Amino acid sequence: MFVIVRGVLEFGVLGVFALMASGIGTEGIGLFSSLGELVLAVTIAIAIHIGFTYLVFLMGVVADVSPIAFLSGARDAMVTAFATRSSSGTLPVTMRNADEDLQIAERVYSFTLPVGATANMDGAAIRQAVTVMFAANVVGQPLVLTEQVFVLIVAVLISIGTAGVPGAGIVMLTVILTQVGLPLEVVGFVAGVDPILGRVATMNNVTGDLAVSTVVGKWNDGLDLGEGVWSRDLSGVAEFVPGDD
Repeated sequence: MFVIVRGVLEFGVLGVFALMASGIGTEGIGLFSSLGELVLAVTIAIAIHIGFTYLVFLMGVVADVSPIAFLSGARDAMVTAFATRSSSGTLPVTMRNADEDLQIAERVYSFTLPVGATANMDGAAIRQAVTVMFAANVVGQPLVLTEQVFVLIVAVLISIGTAGVPGAGIVMLTVILTQVGLPLEVVGFVAGVDPILGRVATMNNVTGDLAVSTVVGKWNDGLDLGEGVWSRDLSGVAEFVPGDD
């Protein structure tokens, strides 16, 4: 199996190069601007998701804690996820952030984080939905509203069972493209920017794992708001005492 996987990884690079060369020869150099728009669209969508869903709603409303303090506590895991493109590979760092920085009880994060590393793939779902829309526009086969809703449902369902390893998004994409009748050749185009899309989506997933773990900890008396980043957030506000220089 190791030999087969190694061969796929080595020759896959040549295949992606050939598919992109063929696409550029057919569509012209403007294909690069389309890929740039895809990356920008996915990045904006995930930034909105992190900012509104995780920070404003889960942290600010549901858990009633400081979103800035949460970001400070989740920073190492977010950076590691962006670098590795693997929720599973980031798991040790995520668990350390949960334990030392966010002060989530071990009985909570020891369950939520390993499950979330595979089941919580909302970043992947966003990425796949946007990518399928991109693929439909590239081949000149726009999707109607019912097809778009179908793509969204399939992306969410498939993302739950996707492995938290680099490259898993490409496999997901082939399944969704087949379901909506789009050509699989588009995968070759997307594979050229897949490392960028994978990094952004994985960072989103790991952030979500920690956000949900924080909420679960708050609801089950498993969050110590007097320690870690929560105490540093409070201690950072200097107290004014009259007469001090």
